[in-house]
Amino acid sequence: MIKLIAIDIDGTLLNSQQELTRTVKGAIKEAVETGIKIVFSTGRPWTGIDTYVKQIGLEKEDDFAITLNGALVLKTNTQEDVYSNPLKHEDLAELQQIGENLELTFAYFDKLDYLHTGKANSMIKYDAEVMNMRLIQQEIDLIPFEQLIYKAQYVGDASQIEALIQLIPKELKERYYMVLTAPEVFEILAKGVSKAEALKKLINHLEIDATEVMAIGDGLNDLDMLELVGSPVAMGNAEPEVKKIATYLSKSNEENGVAYAIRKWALEQ
Repeated sequence: MIKLIAIDIDGTLLNSQQELTRTVKGAIKEAVETGIKIVFSTGRPWTGIDTYVKQIGLEKEDDFAITLNGALVLKTNTQEDVYSNPLKHEDLAELQQIGENLELTFAYFDKLDYLHTGKANSMIKYDAEVMNMRLIQQEIDLIPFEQLIYKAQYVGDASQIEALIQLIPKELKERYYMVLTAPEVFEILAKGVSKAEALKKLINHLEIDATEVMAIGDGLNDLDMLELVGSPVAMGNAEPEVKKIATYLSKSNEENGVAYAIRKWALEQ
């Protein structure tokens, strides 16, 4: 019996127009009405998902969201931190230097704001707008001591990102959790951060076994989350690696794949 469903946002919950369709919304509400807990699990910060949380009504005392690829778990009704694993400020200075010669944009996130060094390119301007975040230029050495930074990322064209990945020393790759979340975006988080680790802590808190959890995703940052749960679902538009490890293959995000998965493998069973 499925007791909790963890759902990725981009490429999964939302279609390519960044829309939460009536069909998907309806299926999620049906699941909630039967007692299944819904948890959004995303690389986005809270500001990028709160509108969808409110549309579905996932704001009860015991509702949670996994944000920033697992670096921050929040209670959705108060935005109170349940678990967090931020980067150290000295990490950011070291990481920024790697991409400087490739002219990549270096961005980083606190709980609410989208920060960047140097000049903002069109990609992060669009990204910040989609996620409803303030875009702020702030150099690394000006970060206040008390400002917690949960995620950093390089943004550029796909060839620049490929070159960057080849330049990163093995020692650094072992010290951080690094993941390619899109051809143009390479993310860096603290060691031990992932959607899977955050979900593991949450289901332990809720006293739910991983075999009673369904996870739905499409990207490489969803891989470990799907490997953790008893019912892993890959979207029809998922990366080949994601489809390979999934037990179930749903329809694409353009075909309401989340609704199909919930109704076929959670509600019908």
